[in-house]
Amino acid sequence: MKGKSDNTLLWIALAVIVAAGFGIIQIPGFFSSIPATQDKTTVLAETCMGGETQSYDPNTYDLYAPSTALTESNNAIRKCGGGWGTFTQGTAITGLETGACYELVYGSSASDTTDNAFGPHVKIDKLPCRVDQSTAVAQDCSASNLASTFRNSNDDASYESLAANEEATVSIRYQAASNTVYGNPFIKDDPYVSNIGNHRKEYPNAFCIQCNTTWCHFTNSRVWIDGGEEMNRITTPTHMAAAAGDVQACWEAPVITETPTTLYFVLDSNGGTAADDATAYLYAGTYYIDSNTGEVMWGNEDTSGAIVGIGTAESTTIDVTA
Repeated sequence: MKGKSDNTLLWIALAVIVAAGFGIIQIPGFFSSIPATQDKTTVLAETCMGGETQSYDPNTYDLYAPSTALTESNNAIRKCGGGWGTFTQGTAITGLETGACYELVYGSSASDTTDNAFGPHVKIDKLPCRVDQSTAVAQDCSASNLASTFRNSNDDASYESLAANEEATVSIRYQAASNTVYGNPFIKDDPYVSNIGNHRKEYPNAFCIQCNTTWCHFTNSRVWIDGGEEMNRITTPTHMAAAAGDVQACWEAPVITETPTTLYFVLDSNGGTAADDATAYLYAGTYYIDSNTGEVMWGNEDTSGAIVGIGTAESTTIDVTA
C-alpha cells in the first residue's frame, strides 16, 4: 500500500505543478517571473538583454548598388506617439524598449529634409529583443545632376513656334544620374500615409510651369507621361514665387530614375502671340515631420512652406517663339 500511496502523491504533485505553470492555479511566487497574462515580447525584455537596453541596428545599402553601405546621419526615430530623435544609418540605436512600438524615417529628420538619400518610413509594432536590420535606401540626385531637355511638338530638342490662339503638345525629358533618383520611390508603397487631395503618393514629385499672362493660359493644359498616364493638377507650392505678370500651374509627377522619363504637356497661347519663353520646375517629393503634430507627412514642402526633398528645384527653359 505504501508504494501505491507514494505514486498517488507523486501524480498529484505533478498535476499541481502543471496547473500552476498554466495559470490554472495561482500560487504566490510560483513562476512569478512569467505571469499567465504576460505578453511574449515582455518576457523577452526580462530575459533577453535587460529590459530597456535593447538595440536596433539600422544598416542600409544602396537600392541600385546593393554592395554599397550607406551611413547618413539625418534620420528620425521615436517611440510611437512620442518625441523625435535622430539616428545614423549603420550605427546601432541603444536604450530601446523591447516589445514597444517604434517609428523610423530614413533620410529625413525633424530638422533636415533636403539633399539626403531617400529612404522608407517604417513602423515596428513590437520591437524584438535585438534587431540587425538591413534596409534599402536610394541615393538622391541633385538638380545639377538631373538632365532635362525641352522637346518641341516634332520631338526635336529645339524651340516651339507658337502663334496667337494656338496649342502645341511639347515635352521635357528627364534623366537622373546613374544609380540615383529624384524624388522618394518608397512613398508609393507606404501603408501609413495617404494621397494628398489630387496628389497621389504614386507620383510624389511636382511639375510646375510658369509663363507670362500676355500669351500663356492653362485652360486646356494637361500633363501626361510615357504610356499616356495623365497627371492630376495639384496645388502650386507656396514657396514658388511668381514674377509680376506670370501665371503658374502644377501637376503631380513621377520619381525620376536613370531611365529617361518624358513629361508631355500642352502649351496654350489663347492669350496672344508667344513673345517670350516659359519655365518648367520639377520639385522632388519626400517625407517630412509635421512641426505641429509630429506626424510623418510627404510632399514637396513642409507645413511652413519650406522646400523638402531636393534643396533646389530643377528648372528647364520652355523655348517658344512666334
